[in-house]
Amino acid sequence: MSYNGTVRCSYCYNTGHNRRSCPKLKKYIEENPDSWRAIQAKESKKRASNRRCSWCNETGHNARTCPWRKDIQENGPALIQKVNKLYAALSGQRGVGRGALVKHNGWGGGVRIVTRAGLGQGTPRNQVPNPEMTPSLYNLFQTYGEPRLDSHTNGGEKSIDEWLPSTDHEADEAHIKQMTKLLTEKEAIDSEHMYRGWGYSTQKLRVPSHVKYVPPLEVNGKNIEKPTCYATGDEKYINWSGWHNLIDRVIEGIG
Repeated sequence: MSYNGTVRCSYCYNTGHNRRSCPKLKKYIEENPDSWRAIQAKESKKRASNRRCSWCNETGHNARTCPWRKDIQENGPALIQKVNKLYAALSGQRGVGRGALVKHNGWGGGVRIVTRAGLGQGTPRNQVPNPEMTPSLYNLFQTYGEPRLDSHTNGGEKSIDEWLPSTDHEADEAHIKQMTKLLTEKEAIDSEHMYRGWGYSTQKLRVPSHVKYVPPLEVNGKNIEKPTCYATGDEKYINWSGWHNLIDRVIEGIG
């Protein structure tokens, strides 16, 4: 590539392409299959077929052209957005929606107003479920953790990515019934144990708000981390429709 950013072919010296995609070189190889250029092209193609992808560990392509990686980058953002919507709904169900008042009982604590409740910052926004996971609420909670909230004091002091306040046992039971009422037993199994563990006792809910405000969330598919996966072939691909269907039914159950 020249200093001004224009690609120049090292075979025909024209601009706009490189030697690998040169139409003149391709034509020459087709017309001269026994030439040194043709032999070189065959060897290069053979090496490429034995190349092992650093993403999926399969041969025939690299990470840049990996179909599994492309599938995750194209479909992952929509699922992460859907999880964010679910977590906003679950937070609102618990009374920790936008506008709720919470108090931290530790050092420097004070009453804060919740401005956002949803998917946590950082890693949860850049990951997708393990392809070997069956779509279930337990596996979803295991992948994304619990919701987090942002808040600020009356004086404008901000606090980001805080833990939820813990709730009482009776409230948990009522929430779990709503959350799982449209799911099968297999889809809901063990999710209640994780849900009951959400929240910290140092955070107290003073004034509830059940507003299910879905905070805006920008997700770049290129930033999604490679999920742990030991499967091969088609089994490496995530069941996107299964996860979306599960989340839609949980949100519908919450109402």
